[in-house]
Amino acid sequence: RLILCPGAEFGPAKQWPAEHYALVAEKLIKQGWQVLILGSKSDHAIAADITTKIASTEIKNIHNLCGETELQDAIDLLATADTVISNDSGLMHITAALHIPLIAIYGPTSPSFTPPLAENVQVLQLDVDCGPCFQRSCPEHHHRCMRDIDGEQVLQLIHKLNLTLSGTEATDGTN
Repeated sequence: RLILCPGAEFGPAKQWPAEHYALVAEKLIKQGWQVLILGSKSDHAIAADITTKIASTEIKNIHNLCGETELQDAIDLLATADTVISNDSGLMHITAALHIPLIAIYGPTSPSFTPPLAENVQVLQLDVDCGPCFQRSCPEHHHRCMRDIDGEQVLQLIHKLNLTLSGTEATDGTN
């Protein structure tokens, strides 16, 4: 099971684009994964945007639960995940605390200040000349720090993370 956490209370600059989440979700659904989207009521719109980008033949395998769960329910659901993809958010930190395999996507914030505290995490952040800017919306109006992280990069990290966890690949100690 893949769980997506596309929201960010800090602001839209911390959100990886819906189309990137959708690309990853659809490819994994085609491989037999079930996908849940978790977040608050304010995250319902981005989650709906993700689901509208999923092919109608695959839509039965993705479920938007944003705003429909209490925190304890979200924690219980996160504990069932094989992998979680999250922006720098509260749910990212909960996932790390549960030691669930995690792809943590950073844009305008820094994992140096708010890292996910777990071993089974792959942090993804681009080195852009304007970041990290720590702004709620992109002051440059291009959002490159998040937009230029493509879904294929995340799929490769999921594959690497799952190989490492299954013991078929030695870890080098870097996450």
